[in-house]
Amino acid sequence: MKVNNSFRNRELWKRDLRLMLVSGFFGVMVGVMNSFLHEDILIWNALTGALTGMVTSLCITSVELHVFARYLRRTRFLVAVFIRTVYYTVTVTFWLTMSYGFEQFLKSHHFQIEIDRSFYVMALLILVVAFLLNVYVMLNRLLGRRVLGYFLTGKYHRPVEEERVFMFLDIQGSTQIAEQLGDLRYQDFLNDFFYDITGSILRSHGEIYKYVGDAVIVSWPVKLGVKQGNCLKCCKSIYEVFQHVEGRYQQKYGLVPKYRIGLHGGPVVAAEIGDNKREIAFLGDTVNTAARLQEECKVQGVECLISGDLFQRIHAQPDGRWFQWARIGDVKLRGKEQDTELIRVWF
Repeated sequence: MKVNNSFRNRELWKRDLRLMLVSGFFGVMVGVMNSFLHEDILIWNALTGALTGMVTSLCITSVELHVFARYLRRTRFLVAVFIRTVYYTVTVTFWLTMSYGFEQFLKSHHFQIEIDRSFYVMALLILVVAFLLNVYVMLNRLLGRRVLGYFLTGKYHRPVEEERVFMFLDIQGSTQIAEQLGDLRYQDFLNDFFYDITGSILRSHGEIYKYVGDAVIVSWPVKLGVKQGNCLKCCKSIYEVFQHVEGRYQQKYGLVPKYRIGLHGGPVVAAEIGDNKREIAFLGDTVNTAARLQEECKVQGVECLISGDLFQRIHAQPDGRWFQWARIGDVKLRGKEQDTELIRVWF
């Protein structure tokens, strides 16, 4: 388990280091503004602001990465929001208070903290902001990456034509696995599987469109999916993850999950659908072709197939030739009238 976390978190630590530096920068700005441009205290406020922003960001990031990501992922929504809000509030309030004492120490060599009415007002404001932030974050996780933003901005309130890349990933032999494990353990197995691949999807800038039984559908705007071969980098990252965690699956479930992947890109129509329950839907032949490519993997006896059209777009990129591939040929997929060029990809 520790090996897997270390592997999955390397890229996250890079992201969080950038976040910490950005927080330090904003801390400097807040400190300078708080000084009202008095030169005698400007430098001290800038320094304490930078330290407060960086240390607070580090504390929140570390707990998010090593505690919340592991232990709160299956916690009830309201419980998770409550725990995260309390932690954010206590952490930010504590370090802001300590920064005041540190500022006094730098100026007068006496560490002094004052808890007065302004302290309680500040804590209340932090509590409200932390609550709203965590509700937004948790809703975003429930709906899917960027989906809440799509609803709030009304991006797909009316049907929109756009180009997207779709990845269908399906677990091999899921029926036999369910019989072997039983329904409850099989549900745990699926949760572990989807959890382990999520990091790879997010790092490659993918959006989880939906889960369908034991399958997941991932989507990218076509420019983002093709750029640097992001959609294939997702596949490679998933492959590397399961090289690291196969021992855990073998110990816990007595088997290691295998999967098949189909990738295709092209035009779709995106729109909000439904009334009492609304969701963003992508409709068109592109989605169906990606699903058929995933099914064709079983016929061809391979793990990953990509359409010739999408392959050409990726391969034309200056940095899009880092993977191994082989042309299978033109094949008539189930339900399709025209042949589709199939490219096998492996890592």
